[in-house]
Amino acid sequence: MGFAYNFLKSPRQIGAVCPSSHYLASALVKAALSEAEGLIVDLGAGTGVVTGKLLEYGVPSHSIVAVERCSTFAAGFQRKYPGVLALEADACRLTSLLQQFRPDVPVRAVISSLPFCTLPPDIRREVSAQIATVLRQRGGLLIQYSYAWWMHFPLRRYGFAPRQRYFVFRNVPPAIVEVYSLP
Repeated sequence: MGFAYNFLKSPRQIGAVCPSSHYLASALVKAALSEAEGLIVDLGAGTGVVTGKLLEYGVPSHSIVAVERCSTFAAGFQRKYPGVLALEADACRLTSLLQQFRPDVPVRAVISSLPFCTLPPDIRREVSAQIATVLRQRGGLLIQYSYAWWMHFPLRRYGFAPRQRYFVFRNVPPAIVEVYSLP
């Protein structure tokens, strides 16, 4: 099943009608590579555009953990990137997933493709708490993109400190990338 089908089936979970562009993926990866070594978590890995760009930029496959809830995307991802740890799981379990599969490894960045604006508030709070716990325990940045360009650093309300914000116009639709750390 295609990306558009999955969007129509679950728009609050998928959040977009087509995968991220290579331009958006490059912007996300460049922000992640500004940090020291460690794992990069591809949260909401979808079809693997971000992971593909990470590998293209030279990030070793053992340094990537992909988390994808949609079984269709997760299965396709695993076929496309067999050397990457790909977990068909919910982001609400991020802390325990990392502890189970990559215990005590520092985190360079969590690159989130989750549609925070459309997630139910309780899920948004839980995912934010999970990411904050990971960053507090293991270090790293949160890199989040959105199509809601009018919202300035909305994840600040969950305790993340804004660091950087920029537009990626060569995406459908144009996106805003925001980089956060813990204060």
